[in-house]
Amino acid sequence: MKTNEGGETWVDSSPTNCYGLTAITFIDSITGWICGYGGTGGQPAELYKTIDCGQTWIKQETDSHTRFNDIHFVDQDNGMILDENMRVFVTSNGGISWDSVYYTKSRNMRKFSFWDNLGCYTVGYTGRIDKSTDMGQSWVSAGHQSIGSSISNIGFFDSFNGLALTGAYLLYSTENGGYSWELDTLINNGAFYLLQITGSSGYLLNTNSQMMKTTNSGEDWVLYDIPQNTYQYKDFQFVNENTGYLCGNYGVLKKTIDGGITWEDKSLSSNHDFTSLQFINEDLGWMIDIHNQTLLITKNGGDTWIDATLANVCSMFNLNENIGYVTTFDSKLLKTLDAGSTWLEIFDFANSNGFVYFIDELVGWYIAGPSVYHTYDGGITWQDKKSFPYTSVKDIFFLDNNQGWLAGDVG
Repeated sequence: MKTNEGGETWVDSSPTNCYGLTAITFIDSITGWICGYGGTGGQPAELYKTIDCGQTWIKQETDSHTRFNDIHFVDQDNGMILDENMRVFVTSNGGISWDSVYYTKSRNMRKFSFWDNLGCYTVGYTGRIDKSTDMGQSWVSAGHQSIGSSISNIGFFDSFNGLALTGAYLLYSTENGGYSWELDTLINNGAFYLLQITGSSGYLLNTNSQMMKTTNSGEDWVLYDIPQNTYQYKDFQFVNENTGYLCGNYGVLKKTIDGGITWEDKSLSSNHDFTSLQFINEDLGWMIDIHNQTLLITKNGGDTWIDATLANVCSMFNLNENIGYVTTFDSKLLKTLDAGSTWLEIFDFANSNGFVYFIDELVGWYIAGPSVYHTYDGGITWQDKKSFPYTSVKDIFFLDNNQGWLAGDVG
């Protein structure tokens, strides 16, 4: 669209038969460029030039079968195109040829910002910022760096220092509350797949049947062997520095009372698949059996378990020794006030299957894929739905009643 009246009126100035346009730049009052992406069937990315203030557009042939996200000229001769696959195409002859191809540090960069004829930033998804001072020939990361892959677990020792695990068994750390993250190469013995942080204690399980443990907020880590298991453990928890549990498929349940030095087999029959566990204290604990879609409760530290006789159980959360919650595969939310002796259905999320997390008897969250709901009355009503498009929230962590983090897909 073009205006000659300061934006009062606009007329269509599109190139003929263009498919999808993403960015425009004008060198002066008459010479400009437009870039975009090709149509269906693998057509080349689109590039057009005008020398008559947009009355006509000349299509430029390109060999790139990708998407051009932005274009900018610093003068009549020198320009740059940004595509979605980390590449920048540079011309020094006014667009007659784009022979020079360089690479940014990050994928899916969306826009340029130039501060002079040589220096520019690119910005993109998940807060990524890259910087060049030589017209795109070399790039460095700048600004807040984030995690590009799916985050499965997250936890913090304090307001600044935390850890995050990805589905690719990579461990990231932050020292500024999560505003930027670095691949952690100081904690040895990965690949890690489960993480728990409680106070100054932290635990990491790796794929080699080992556990890393810290009791001083990550300053020092100690390596322990854990019982070998045919499949990876699905969940684990340390109730305190001495007592901990591991659970997994085929009824696997292990317990330690000496901080992870030795483990006792507390496994149940193989027709159980345990996906999550939570202990309130050394005696009272709950486990989800996803195979039978039910909830099991122990009151003697895992020696015996009682079936809560609930159907379609999906997830659980225990606030204290009496108050607990269960979500079901048909989107119901159940609540107990007597440690699981009786249950009351308190809400129906209507085909929005998820899990809950509470910080006190009234305030909590229900998370279902990209949607997060908030309650102020113990789960009776839910409001303030937040949505995170193109992602799915996998984990939530609260350091105290005020500071919390959500983590999920695409960093």
